[in-house]
Amino acid sequence: MTVSGRALQVDEDAGALVLRYQQRIRAELLKKAAEEATWTPNWGRGSLSLAGGKRAGAMTLGERMASVASSFTDQRQFVTSGLLLALVSVFTSVALFLGTPGMLSWIGLFALGVIVVLGVTRPIRWAAICATAVAALAQLALVVLDAPSGLLPGVGAAFGLIVAGLLADRYGTACRKELDERDQDKRLIDEMQPVDEQAGVLKWAHASLVFDRELARAHRYGHPLTVLRVMIERWDIHRVNLGEKGCAEVLGEVGALLVSSSRVVDVVAYHGDAKFDLLLPDTADLGAVVVARRISAHTSSHDGIKLRVGVAPVVGKDGSIDDLLQQGEVAAAMAEKLDRPFCIYGVETAGAKPAGKSEVVGARRR
Repeated sequence: MTVSGRALQVDEDAGALVLRYQQRIRAELLKKAAEEATWTPNWGRGSLSLAGGKRAGAMTLGERMASVASSFTDQRQFVTSGLLLALVSVFTSVALFLGTPGMLSWIGLFALGVIVVLGVTRPIRWAAICATAVAALAQLALVVLDAPSGLLPGVGAAFGLIVAGLLADRYGTACRKELDERDQDKRLIDEMQPVDEQAGVLKWAHASLVFDRELARAHRYGHPLTVLRVMIERWDIHRVNLGEKGCAEVLGEVGALLVSSSRVVDVVAYHGDAKFDLLLPDTADLGAVVVARRISAHTSSHDGIKLRVGVAPVVGKDGSIDDLLQQGEVAAAMAEKLDRPFCIYGVETAGAKPAGKSEVVGARRR
């Protein structure tokens, strides 16, 4: 019993797609697991290490004590730093009233407030430390010159300013680290979601497998296949003028347009930077042109929004999905250059120049 070369090719393509899908899912799961392990508080990891220390036998008593102590100084250090900062601020305020009479105590309280604000917000890295040094020296000088009788409370107030400055800087660092970790978790969640939040269509990372499968099927059976690259003209300028909210509305509008202009078997993907791809299985040039004309004729609710469409049909049995997307990019760029609503890759764009001249998009001619 013999197996034909065509059947071997089909099995090869199917096996390659399955292998690529498994590798992608495995990479995403490993990435998620690594990020979750990084995010896990140190006190949790320390307790787990203590529980498994007897089984492993590799952790010494000093390492165990260090792992427990690290729970108060790393991921959750902003809690202890915040409580200590509040206590030290109260102590310093009382010392200022006792050590510096009259208006000087209020000036000291103002300096304390400035130190705390600079340390927590951290507009400049060493701003709180520098302000602390200046305020502490000024406090000692005022106590020595104006109120020698209150030397002990004045020295306590100066010491309180120093401790408050250090704690405020540490608290600001911990808060900034916590915010960065939350942003990282949010980005990870966004990456794992298949649908783009603004455009409302599949992300390219999740739609690429479908594109690869349809391209392999078109190559195998000789079925027509076309990809439309849809771009928003002058997106950089619109992003500045519209703002974040306006840009989200425009992207959602274009995503809804592509979904409504496609069939059930068609696939819409978003690449980012206002670039969409519409996969049209079993669709040749003429059918894709109808869809491209309908999309490019869309009138947006925001002024100045124009869509340019690049049509990239599959020719022959060579080339990858990246080549097809690049062809769509070239065609869309040529459409913008010629001020046309759409262009087809490899087809003469008649009428683009006067006196019978024409532009050729790409290398293929019909």
